[in-house]
Amino acid sequence: MNYKVIKNFLDKDKFIKIKDIVTGEDFPWFYKSNNEVEGGYFSHALFHNNDVNSTFNKILTSDIYEVLNPVAVIGARANLLLSSLFCGRESKWHTDYDNNNFTAIYYLNNTDGGTEVKDNNDIKFIKAEENKLLVMKGHVLHRALPSPDVEKRYILNFNYFERI
Repeated sequence: MNYKVIKNFLDKDKFIKIKDIVTGEDFPWFYKSNNEVEGGYFSHALFHNNDVNSTFNKILTSDIYEVLNPVAVIGARANLLLSSLFCGRESKWHTDYDNNNFTAIYYLNNTDGGTEVKDNNDIKFIKAEENKLLVMKGHVLHRALPSPDVEKRYILNFNYFERI
């Protein structure tokens, strides 16, 4: 299997700290138009191009990195996916990176939406549940599914290399 799911990934207090920051009214979001989601999505780059891009980087990633223990981080970001921007469709199949890295999606709220993972042509639906972490090898195709029950889905997305 090229992916794993970890429920209750962080202690409740650490999870709530992260969730409260990302879902708070003062957290800055930036609109991204791309080919993956028809109507685009909102994102906040924490770490990109070998550089810290946000003052929120350390507070949102340090507890997660303590558990993941990456040897090197390629990228980290917060994403806000609005169901109305999906236009009733799932996102396109994609990989974030494909260079022997790992991709992790950390779900911050409960929704009926989630992520589909294509593992050797077997498609598995991972429901978005708060404090759940989906980790997959970087070459695994995945896509976001809209949340029919709520408008907003919050996630943290990480791409990194593990220690061998």
